Amino acid sequence: MSASSISANDLTQLKEEVLRAVLNDGSLPGTSQRLTFPDLPFALTQPVVYLVDEDIKNAISIEKINKSVQVVSEDFLHQDTAKPGKSIFFQFETTEQDRDHLLLSLHTKVFSPADQRTQNLSSMQMNFQKVGTGWRMIDGPTSLSA
Repeated sequence: MSASSISANDLTQLKEEVLRAVLNDGSLPGTSQRLTFPDLPFALTQPVVYLVDEDIKNAISIEKINKSVQVVSEDFLHQDTAKPGKSIFFQFETTEQDRDHLLLSLHTKVFSPADQRTQNLSSMQMNFQKVGTGWRMIDGPTSLSA
């Protein structure tokens, strides 16, 4: 993202709201659009929900699923090769379209330690527009499958 009209703090807060809405099968404040994520049941088979993100620094508690979201680096997942099975994780991608429009994508990915590969599963894209001092989702979310 280039010189941005969204502060790092606001971007972190927006990502946390999106993640809470996805994991709670809910909607964002100010909208009635539910954020239903196709691979959510698969991602929740792990005891911990992993998020790879540079902006979010602290674990996030998700009430409805009674799990915490552990914020890790992709290197952490690659180094955890002693763990059997695959690691499923979420990852955000942010693209600023102009000063007042932001495209936020949330991806579900799976890392296989056996072959050291990361594969994309499903993704959700959300368009946000700056309204006053906050950001609101416009045009419902778009779900994409790998």
